[in-house]
Parts: sequence; C-alpha cells; structure tokens
Amino acid sequence: MLRRILSSLFFLIVGCAAGAVADARQPGPCDLRPEGDPSRFADIKPMPKVNGKAGMAITIDSAQIEDASVPVVVRSLLDVSSVKDRGGKLRCAELENRSSRTVKAVQLKWVITRPEDKNKVLAGGKLPTVEAEIAPGVRLKVELRDAQFADFLQPVVSDGVLTGEYILTVGVARVEFADGTVEDVTGG
Repeated sequence: MLRRILSSLFFLIVGCAAGAVADARQPGPCDLRPEGDPSRFADIKPMPKVNGKAGMAITIDSAQIEDASVPVVVRSLLDVSSVKDRGGKLRCAELENRSSRTVKAVQLKWVITRPEDKNKVLAGGKLPTVEAEIAPGVRLKVELRDAQFADFLQPVVSDGVLTGEYILTVGVARVEFADGTVEDVTGG
C-alpha cells in the first residue's frame, strides 16, 4: 500500500513538473523586453525637433469596429517609446477576425489628423503586410514592422520641426483569406 502511495505521489510530482515546463514559454513577438535591454529601443528612429507643444496620440479606427461588414479589425495597439530621442514605434497590433473564413494576411493603414479637425487627413499610408493565420472569431497579436512615429509624422514636419498636436489612427486596409480571396476594406 505504501508503495502504491509513493508511486502515485512520484507520478503526480513528475506530471506537475512537466506541466510547469510546458507553461514556461519563450517571449512572443509582442512581449516587451525589460527596460534595461538595449534591443528594446535599438531600432527606434529619433523624432523631428519640436517647437512648443507638440505630440501625437494613437488610436484605432473605431468606425471599423462599429461597422459589422469589416471582416478584420484592430482591437488594440502596443507602442514602445524612447525618452532618449523622443522616438517611438508601434510594436504590435491585436487583430480580431470577425468573418467566417480563416485569414492568411492583413495589411494595416494609417492616417494623421489634428484633434481640432479629425476629418481632415494630413497624411496617410499603409504598413507592410503581416502574415498571420487567424481562425474565424479569434483575436491574435501580431508584430508590426516599419511603424515608426518619425515616419508617420514626417509629412507634417515643416523645415525639420514638428509643431502642434496630431492623432495617428490605425485600421485595416486589406485582408487576404486562406481560400485565396482578397478584400480591400472600405468600411468604417
């Protein structure tokens, strides 16, 4: 009887240890590195010079979220900023597949506006396509590339100086589905 108890206890302990090892995961692309890790800020471009009060707020395209016809939406963004050069970048986006098809890739779009006139687009563009398999109804965090604050604001810089407050809005521009179809997102 004692042998059975010890044997069961042994398997319980080994099973728990194996589960703990399985739970120990490598950091994902959207996990922040420690603040002291120089690679956290290594690729951040410096911001232009600032004259007076200047800055940028970051938001997601809420009109797309409210539009049920938009198949994939941005639910959240993660940015990293560097105090040294006042620079920053968008590091990750959480995407939600609201369609009934599996997503293969997504391209995000961005626009720069002013707080006093959010309907007047001052600059805009698209980010590189992100390969991401997202099943229907699933949210997935994806790493973004080439999403530097300095690049977003460059079109509104005058004589190398940034003046004023701006809003960066990010949404979905294009969705590629696993079945080979592509949808350019116009909703929102």
